[in-house]
Amino acid sequence: INIFNKLKDSKQEASCQITIDNRVELTSDPIILESAIAPILQNSIQYGNDEQLNIQVSCFENGHYVEITLLDNGLG
Repeated sequence: INIFNKLKDSKQEASCQITIDNRVELTSDPIILESAIAPILQNSIQYGNDEQLNIQVSCFENGHYVEITLLDNGLG
């Protein structure tokens, strides 16, 4: 997903580490997928740890569905 690269601006890029675990292949409308995930990532980046922000993205197959989880080390 190119969302990750779009969201990191030059100020945050040096202090933001995004890890993607358990990559799965899925068929989806990329615009809808991005509109669901981008606000969550934007929130993590905006309110995350200023020194070193870590965002972990995990994907799990669940029958006919894919579950995507996002975890960061920011407040909340």
